[in-house]
Amino acid sequence: HTQVEQWVGNGAAMLVQRILADNFTPEAVDPRFDAALNLYMEAYHQLGNQQSRLYDGVVPLLTLLQSQGIKQGVITNKPSRFTQPLLQQFGILEYFELVYCGDTFDEKKPHPMPLINAAKSLELEIKDCLMVGDSSNDIIAAKTCGMPSVGVRGGYNHGRDVSECEPDWVLDCL
Repeated sequence: HTQVEQWVGNGAAMLVQRILADNFTPEAVDPRFDAALNLYMEAYHQLGNQQSRLYDGVVPLLTLLQSQGIKQGVITNKPSRFTQPLLQQFGILEYFELVYCGDTFDEKKPHPMPLINAAKSLELEIKDCLMVGDSSNDIIAAKTCGMPSVGVRGGYNHGRDVSECEPDWVLDCL
């Protein structure tokens, strides 16, 4: 269980490859990959959100930011078929002006393209945005495009502290 937690963070396909190879950096695609990925996605669809939890303080923070007229968006590598129901389940979808998922663009975090597109869609300059994330993918994407970033400890980040990516600020909680 602990080993698998360290492999989470680069999408379902990479997680399945790591599990099949029993290695963080698989050297080749296992011939069982397609069947295993389909099985994983079906299981995640049925069970995935049962273990999902919001960080403490998320709803009050989103409420405060919205009351101040601050534009908010979600940029996740999770596929849209899982993201929309999760945001609805937590009752927080209404806070966001945009939601970009792992299947929204050809590139996903740590590539900066989703962040750049979000800033453009919200009619904001990169320097006027703030990426709040709990993984190296979030912080690397922000740093690559020059967006200030806050690393929040406690997310799946390959067993590493998010501060190792050198975000502009680090929080233990929201």
